[in-house]
Amino acid sequence: MKSIYIVNIIVIFSLGCSTPGEPTRSIGPLPEDEPEDSAELFAAPESIQPIIEKAEAGDADSQATLASLYYDGIGFERYNEKFIYWTRRGAEQNQSAAQYVLGLAYKRVFAVEQEEPKAREWLRKAAEQGELKAMEHLAELLVKSGDEKDLQESMKWRRHTAGLGLIQSQIELGLVYMHGLSGTEQDQPQGYEWLLKAADQGDARAQHMISVCYMRGDGVEKNIKKVKEWTTKAAYGGF
Repeated sequence: MKSIYIVNIIVIFSLGCSTPGEPTRSIGPLPEDEPEDSAELFAAPESIQPIIEKAEAGDADSQATLASLYYDGIGFERYNEKFIYWTRRGAEQNQSAAQYVLGLAYKRVFAVEQEEPKAREWLRKAAEQGELKAMEHLAELLVKSGDEKDLQESMKWRRHTAGLGLIQSQIELGLVYMHGLSGTEQDQPQGYEWLLKAADQGDARAQHMISVCYMRGDGVEKNIKKVKEWTTKAAYGGF
């Protein structure tokens, strides 16, 4: 069972790996062995002890949860190296949330050295287990390579996540078709349809893009009334 702690770490980490003020530990290479505790670390509360025991006994979900506690500084002083250590322990046991977070760490160079192949490897493992945000980040990395095989895989993940309603994927897929990107033939009507799906979910950026489509006639007939309608929605949405 994935605890609320795992959900929290994914949300916070996905938003940009913010690192609050002191105290924290140094950001360095991915540790092969568990970093040693020091007298500076807080004593773990009794309520956390069962999680520690299960993690040390090899329970993958507990390892992922313990990693998030070190990241958030819940029960411990924030400790990036232990966060990475326990994340990797869970990831190596096929815990999908841990695989996603570890891949994101490599992608964003958080407490690890930059290794894009490892970022792709761990994100792919998580994506294949159904982690939707891992699919999005993997697609983004694959596009950067420019390799035809990678571009095809990127489109596979984008179509999948867009079809499941992820707004960012719908926007990206809309732009791919609108401009003929990623080795895909330009198809403005299809691009418009994907942007519209995101706009209909209330995304202000997509709503602005739809207004531009009506202004230029990209994938749809020009319609000044629709331009005003979607521009207004985007404005009220904060664009």
